[in-house]
Amino acid sequence: MKKKKPIIAGAIMLIIVAIIVATLKPKTESEDDVIWREYMVTYNDITASLDGGGTLESTGTQHSLDVALKLEQLTVEVGQYVKKGEVLAHYAKVDLESQIEKLNLSLNSAHRTLEDVNNNKIKTQLQNNMSSDEAFQNSKRQYETKKKEINKAIVGLEKTINHLLENIDSLKQKLRQAEVSEDGSTDSIELKKLKEELVKLKKELSSIEDSTTSNNYDSQIFSLEQQRSNIRTQLKDVKKQISTVSDYINSVSNLKAELASVQKQIAMLEGDDPQLLELIGREAELKSEIASTKDESGKLTELISQKKSLEQQIDDLDSQIDSLEDTASDAKEMKKLQTKISNVQDKISAFSSKEEKIASLNEQIKQANEDLNDVTLDRDNQKEALDDLEHTRGEQVNQENSNQSAQNKIDGLMLAGLDNAIENAKVEVGKIQSDIEEAKAILKNPVLMAKVDGVITAVNFSEGDEVPTGKSVVTIGEDGEKSVVTQISQEDISTVEVGQIVEMYFLAFSDVALKGKVLSKSYVPTSGSDSVIYKVTIVPDEADVELLEGMTCNVKFILKRVEHVLTLSNKAISLQDGRQYVTVLLSDGSHEQREIITGFSDGRVSEVKSGLSDGDIVVVKG
Repeated sequence: MKKKKPIIAGAIMLIIVAIIVATLKPKTESEDDVIWREYMVTYNDITASLDGGGTLESTGTQHSLDVALKLEQLTVEVGQYVKKGEVLAHYAKVDLESQIEKLNLSLNSAHRTLEDVNNNKIKTQLQNNMSSDEAFQNSKRQYETKKKEINKAIVGLEKTINHLLENIDSLKQKLRQAEVSEDGSTDSIELKKLKEELVKLKKELSSIEDSTTSNNYDSQIFSLEQQRSNIRTQLKDVKKQISTVSDYINSVSNLKAELASVQKQIAMLEGDDPQLLELIGREAELKSEIASTKDESGKLTELISQKKSLEQQIDDLDSQIDSLEDTASDAKEMKKLQTKISNVQDKISAFSSKEEKIASLNEQIKQANEDLNDVTLDRDNQKEALDDLEHTRGEQVNQENSNQSAQNKIDGLMLAGLDNAIENAKVEVGKIQSDIEEAKAILKNPVLMAKVDGVITAVNFSEGDEVPTGKSVVTIGEDGEKSVVTQISQEDISTVEVGQIVEMYFLAFSDVALKGKVLSKSYVPTSGSDSVIYKVTIVPDEADVELLEGMTCNVKFILKRVEHVLTLSNKAISLQDGRQYVTVLLSDGSHEQREIITGFSDGRVSEVKSGLSDGDIVVVKG
């Protein structure tokens, strides 16, 4: 009985360990543990819109001028009935004359701005063309130089190959003759041929030596290339100096232009004008600054002359290098002839015996074949180098074209910006000219007259007030006529059309969607804004709510709307290999993946054209 106790205790311990292991074993995630988000397929409308904000304003006939003037006298008040042609207000004539003077100064400034922007565009186009052309020419020149070197090497190696083949054939023929000759006497035909060949080779060598005075061509070519590299560095520095001096001369020219403008303004001002002292001070500053600057026009002429001289030196060095490379080729040919002469002399010396002659010929053939293999390998390596060069050049041209295409787009954007600046400057010039004509016309009869019969519904300024450009002084019309005015950016104005349907949500009635239509849109940007924006006027439909002047609202310009179509949230749609798929919850609780086809979308929900039905539930994990 005592022996059984340890056994029972051990069994109990094993059971406890098994229970602990089973308890601690991690559970695998079941389908029930997954959280699914559900999206219902339903019939709805989908609307794409351009959103903005607007303010409610009273309508009616606005009476204003396009010139900022001081209001001298008002002759009407709110509630008064007036007829067309009656005087509403008088403007200060003295203030009008001063305004015309200021407008003339602004017009001169606007003309200068337009001229500066036009010049800047021309300068940018020239700089872009010069930069791209210089980079292309440099890469092309490097490629053509390298290609010329490789082709020259290939031609030289092929000549050597042909010469070696001819030499091997000649040696084999001599070997056959030596093998059948009776002896190696000094009167043999073979020996006579060798001596004749030796005389011929010496004549060729003498002819080349007469036209070649030095064989140190590689070092001379290297020295000339170093000179050319140094001169190119100097040329680059001179070009940079030319650019710096040109910019300096332009800055001096700008100072002189500003001085002329200041002097012109001084001449136009009266002696008691407070602005006169400020302009005289600026005139003194400009004169001092101009007097302290040096006249760099002579230096610019000198630098341009130096640039032409350096370019001529580079051309001269190119000619010298080409000439030395040709002469170096003659020197190499002379060295080959010397080797041949040495070989022939060795053959003559070895002609004393047939066996020695045959052995010598065999050795010469062997050496010639080895030389042929080496030269052929060099020729093939040069051809591979040429193929690599052509391939690299092709990739380089493609990259240059790609870079140029990207640069053209950048240049196009830059020029488009300059074109916009030019157009804006032209608009500004036209506006100021129009203001001047308007002011001159008003000067003849400085009064504001009623354009229509009606009741004065608003008087917005008092006598003595400065009336800003375009601001309504008096409004004639019926109470209750109102419109919503909003501002649209230049990027979106093309999507807005007169008559377009609009939905408005006033903050005072946020749950009410009021409909309306676009009454008008301005084709001239609003002045005084940092960005380019255009004014759009909307006429609300009849409303059950009370709309008061000054109320603000959110505006939706309807771009496109589809009604009563099957819709599904874009969050429930996945894209695989260019196709759209959803996971559908079936009635038995299982899931099924389906391919669907969608149509119009507003960015949040999409129209479902096929693959789903009304009431289907689409699920997404997570």
